[in-house]
Amino acid sequence: MASYNLYAFLTFSLLIPILLMVILGFCAGLIYIASQTLLQLNSAGKMRGRVFGIAAMLINLAMGVPALFVGGIADLTSPVFTLVIVALLVIIYGTSLFFEDTETRMDNEYSNNQ
Repeated sequence: MASYNLYAFLTFSLLIPILLMVILGFCAGLIYIASQTLLQLNSAGKMRGRVFGIAAMLINLAMGVPALFVGGIADLTSPVFTLVIVALLVIIYGTSLFFEDTETRMDNEYSNNQ
């Protein structure tokens, strides 16, 4: 009976999704600020406007195009199945980034600065 109550709380409670949205929004803001700072520091002064224009275009494209594919998959299967697949892909990608070899990353950054 206790597990049913936990399931009902997790299913119908708005507290958990709202809390997750606040945390993810805060983290997204930090990532956006850091990426814009790195972009500004690593682009030449004369090219900065072009670089930021292309970056803004790619960010908008990166948010819009996957929505078309995910929406199509959700129409063909079910929204729950689609969310599970997308969540698994995000977990796999995040885990691969987490366990990426730090030495390889540092070598790539060093070779790019040369």
